[in-house]
Amino acid sequence: MSIISIIMPLILVALLGFFCAKSQWLNRSQIDALSKFTFYLSIPAFLFYQMAQANFSEQISLTLFASFYLPVLCCYGIAWFSHYFFIERKNPSS
Repeated sequence: MSIISIIMPLILVALLGFFCAKSQWLNRSQIDALSKFTFYLSIPAFLFYQMAQANFSEQISLTLFASFYLPVLCCYGIAWFSHYFFIERKNPSS
């Protein structure tokens, strides 16, 4: 599947919305209602559906998660310990 076939529907929907707003076919309250529908209902439902259909057993590896989360946890630990030893010990709150 080429990148054009993936992006083209998004571009067409954006252009359709732009021309509807410019020609005043949709007024501001209708645009606000469509935005709320899109962001609060359509996108979460689509993401939930796609996550339910996804096959993670082939795509997720433990080394991939470890290579991301171990450095994050190390940075968090260093920040917490440096805050505790350099700030909390100098200014005890109680």
